[in-house]
Amino acid sequence: MLPLAILLGIFTASAQNMNDDYHPLVQEGKVWVQSIIKPDQKEAWFFYSLHSDTIVNGKKYKKMYESRGQYTQHPYDWNVRYLFREDENRKVWIKPVYATDEYLLYDFSLQIGDTVKCYYPYHWPTNLPPVLVSEITDYNYFGDVRKVFWFTETISDFGKCWIEGIGSSYGPTKEATPYSEVFLKCYYEKRDLVYCRDFIYDFLHICYLPFLGFLDIGENDYDVNAGINIYPNPANDILFIENSKNIDIRTISILNIYGQIVREFEPHTTQLEISNIPVGIYFLKIATEQGDVMKKVIKQ
Repeated sequence: MLPLAILLGIFTASAQNMNDDYHPLVQEGKVWVQSIIKPDQKEAWFFYSLHSDTIVNGKKYKKMYESRGQYTQHPYDWNVRYLFREDENRKVWIKPVYATDEYLLYDFSLQIGDTVKCYYPYHWPTNLPPVLVSEITDYNYFGDVRKVFWFTETISDFGKCWIEGIGSSYGPTKEATPYSEVFLKCYYEKRDLVYCRDFIYDFLHICYLPFLGFLDIGENDYDVNAGINIYPNPANDILFIENSKNIDIRTISILNIYGQIVREFEPHTTQLEISNIPVGIYFLKIATEQGDVMKKVIKQ
């Protein structure tokens, strides 16, 4: 059964009447939410965001930040895992931060009948055979028309399809595993929801995140996260805050997995008394002048 995003967005089978306005993938401020259904049927979420530029070997990349929300809807501890760039030929290249080389991730210049072999060797083998582009359709999400590339067969590297400017149906990095069900849940451009896999369930369940401030990530928020650390974690009675960059902290609060405030502390506090909080998973929210910091806390 096709996802409701396909039904609501209307994939049109005609390739002759496609919109010639190309939607680049590598742009500032884009956000993806990826869902992973584990073998035990628990759902985990990965969050991705393109933010700020860097130069490597003379090439300009966007940094792809990742936050592993795991079993909660709150992203935390954003870290750079990949570098992305897009050339004038509509090809998207990925460079894992640990690697010296870049690898072709997407090619949005393909035509029906073309073959393509895109990979990078972090999760997937490099000896996968090329696949054939079997069909190119339109994806129309409330008037926003994009090309959709379909392949002769589903291979874990590719996903079921690629959507122009969005990426694979698995997620922006196409990470997939044979042991889990992986799919792109929702996607945003400049705070606007552009893609929602299942409008009835996903929009109400997790794609409503911008209304909770998920997308209120300022330009300095990633640096702020790096300047504030907590320990020990897991913690029993006392949780310590280390503010290595002397960031001006406004409020400190602990949230449960539903986003409800459990405890609040004075902004100058560096030792948080949590002995009376029940065992479980929480989030420490620290509001600063540069933006909010969200840290996952395990109370044991």
